Parts: sequence; structure tokens; C-alpha cells
Amino acid sequence: MNLSGKAIGIGLSNTVSYGGEHDESYLPGDDFIPSSDQPSYVLIEGDSVVGAVSLIRTQSHVDAKKGRFSVFHSLVSSVSRYSRLYQATCRHFDGLDKVYLFIPREKQDVAIVLAELGFRSERLSFVLSLPKVQERQIELEDGFNITSVSKGDRVGIEAFAEVMNRNFRGSSGYVEVTADEVKSWFDEDTYVEGNCSA
Repeated sequence: MNLSGKAIGIGLSNTVSYGGEHDESYLPGDDFIPSSDQPSYVLIEGDSVVGAVSLIRTQSHVDAKKGRFSVFHSLVSSVSRYSRLYQATCRHFDGLDKVYLFIPREKQDVAIVLAELGFRSERLSFVLSLPKVQERQIELEDGFNITSVSKGDRVGIEAFAEVMNRNFRGSSGYVEVTADEVKSWFDEDTYVEGNCSA
């Protein structure tokens, strides 16, 4: 579920402990350092960390006027805790028209809390699975082809970024990618060899 709100610290190094329960898409790695591109905070009560928030506002996000939470999580789904996390990031909303995040459909308790903070449900996303895949020859229409893209293939990377932006432009929550951003994907721990094609 994609929730978006109208856009009107403390360093975060172990965000995987908090973010994955909602969305694993953009969790910072172990070498993550909060910055103006990704301001981040933890919520501490007593001696315990009880919540975390991390907002992605890179130049491409600011250009699109959309900020994306990579982490927005409290161990207890209370309006008070989520409000404190939200307020910590409000100062970073300049230049943004909206901020958004994804949460699993089963996290309705969180959705209710976020609705009280002014977020609204924008769309549902589903993962389709095919238990058994039979290999078959793909027949493409004239004018279409499938080409592997490698890290050193600048032309291929630019074409890949162009295809992504053309096909996802206008989709809720999509922020256009640059060729340099696509190139950086090859260095990420989650990259699967031979996974990029245009």
C-alpha cells in the first residue's frame, strides 16, 4: 500500500532493524551516513530505540517534488510515536509537494495511525508469482529487442534509463532515474548479475 502525505539528528546506522517490517526497497546499508539527501532520526525512550525515520530527498526527488521515506517505523503503532518521527522530518520537506512510503496491506494498524497524521492511501501494489516457469522462445514485434546492459555500456545504460522513465512516468510515487543512478545499481549488494536489460 502506498501512502502519501502533503508535504507541508540523530545518526541512523541500523535501519534494517526497523524499515524492513514495512518496506525493504530502499533500506540504507551498514555504511549509511545521514545527510541532507537523506536526513534520518531515531526515537529514543529511556535507554531504548523505539522508532526510526529516514527520508530520501535526493536531487531527483526534489526535482519531482516527492520525498520518499525509506524508513518510517515505530515498534508500537501509536499516533504519539509516529507524530514525533514525522515532526522530526518536517523541517526537511522544503521543495517537496508530498512525501510517501509503502507499507504491507496487513499493517492496517500503521495505516490507521498514518491516516491520522494526514496520509492517504494512494494505490495498492501486488507481487505476482508463477510457481513453475516453462522456458519458451520469445517472439518480439518489429522494432523491439532485448539487449543486456553492462556497467561500462554508457549507451545501453542511457537507453535503459530512458525506457524506465518513459514507461513509469506518471506512475504514483515514481521518481525518474538518471543514467548515473542506473550505473550505480551495478555496485549495490542486491544487484543480480545479468539482471539489467533494455
